[in-house]
Amino acid sequence: MNTAYSGTPLAQKLGYKRGMKLFSCGMPPSVKEQLDPDSLGMDLLPSPIAGIEAAHIFETDRASSNAS
Repeated sequence: MNTAYSGTPLAQKLGYKRGMKLFSCGMPPSVKEQLDPDSLGMDLLPSPIAGIEAAHIFETDRASSNAS
């Protein structure tokens, strides 16, 4: 499991647990590598469905997020 400079795994910092169902949108490969969902047996879902336990959404463009 990859750890950041603090030595704490990213999944732990985010509160993710073993076997958790996670919807992710736009996750950069570097973040996925740090998160290491396979080692935690996490189920990365391609779309939000009933029963997800977390969502991790990445935006790089303010206009696409409809923020004002």
